[in-house]
Amino acid sequence: MHESRRGHETFEHTADMGLRGWGPDEKTAICEAAMALFELMRGDEAPKPEMTFDLGVEANSLGELLVEFLNEIISIADLNETEPVDIEGASLGPRGTGFRMIVKVRAAARTGDGERNGSEVKAAAGYGAYVRRRPDGTWVASCVVDV
Repeated sequence: MHESRRGHETFEHTADMGLRGWGPDEKTAICEAAMALFELMRGDEAPKPEMTFDLGVEANSLGELLVEFLNEIISIADLNETEPVDIEGASLGPRGTGFRMIVKVRAAARTGDGERNGSEVKAAAGYGAYVRRRPDGTWVASCVVDV
C-alpha cells in the first residue's frame, strides 16, 4: 500500500479484481475504494460529470456497508448507462445498531454506443470485505469485485 494519507488502488485477485481505499477516517477510505471502482469501470480518462445521483445505504457493519455502497453504484451506472466520475457530500454515521452512508455520485453518460471504456464490473462480493483501522491510524476499505 502506498504511504500517502489518502488514496486508492486495484489489485489482482484470482479471476476477480480487488479494490482498496485508504484515508484518515472510515468515510474517506470507503469513498477512495469507490474511486478505485470508478477507474476500473471507466478506464483512465475521467469524463466531465453531467449528472448527479443521490445514494443512501445502510448496513450492520462497515464491511457490509462497503459492499452495499459499491453494489448500489454498479447498479445505478448500469441502469442509467453512466460512468461514475467522483463523489461529493459524503456523510457516514450510526443508524440503529449499524451504519448509514449518504453521498452524491457524479457521473457522465457513456460515450458512443453505450459501451464502457473500462471493465464491466458485475458485483462487489461480501467475502473478505473489510473496513478497519491500521496501527498507524489510517483507515483501509477493501473489497473484491466480480469482473
